Amino acid sequence: MPPGWTRDNIVLRCVPTEQGNALVIAAQRTTIDRHLAVYERVHLRVKSMAVWPIALATCHARLFNQNAPDREAVVMLLDMQSDCTNLVVCRDENPLLARSIPMGARQLWGTADVGRLVWELAACRKQLLSLYRDVDIERLIFLSAPRVDPEIGRRLGAELGVRVQLADCQVALGMEPAPAPDPDSDPMQTSWALACGLSLC
Repeated sequence: MPPGWTRDNIVLRCVPTEQGNALVIAAQRTTIDRHLAVYERVHLRVKSMAVWPIALATCHARLFNQNAPDREAVVMLLDMQSDCTNLVVCRDENPLLARSIPMGARQLWGTADVGRLVWELAACRKQLLSLYRDVDIERLIFLSAPRVDPEIGRRLGAELGVRVQLADCQVALGMEPAPAPDPDSDPMQTSWALACGLSLC
């Protein structure tokens, strides 16, 4: 099914995945038009448009998944924003499942209580197992490092029984690594994962 407008002003993008499944992304037309107007005002020409699950999967595949044996591994990517966590389960560049969880750095900063996020990730894993035969998550990768407290990653990995990897896009691109977050400050740091993924799509 090609992307297009619906009569309710919703843009749909359908991405085939594996085993006859598909990932469907929907966005309001007014939101997209607002972004396009900003780019036009600063005289930028839009080359292409991509949806965020594909951008995060591309970021993972191009920057952190160069070893051939790892390309068949199914991984869960987490990109933690200030008030939400974008989750993508993928095999190399191919997204299998995606969800935006309404819980981010602001809710987790300075607290050890990540139980709700654990529950959300476990629910996504259960959904994955119901959609794909003989597929399970082998690794949990934080594309938001260093904005995520490593202790949160360790606990999530322990609860799900999978290995955890902190993947810093700035380091992968040869940039100076960002300083560790200040425990007394607001956890509002730039996460480069989505921007890097969009530039690579």
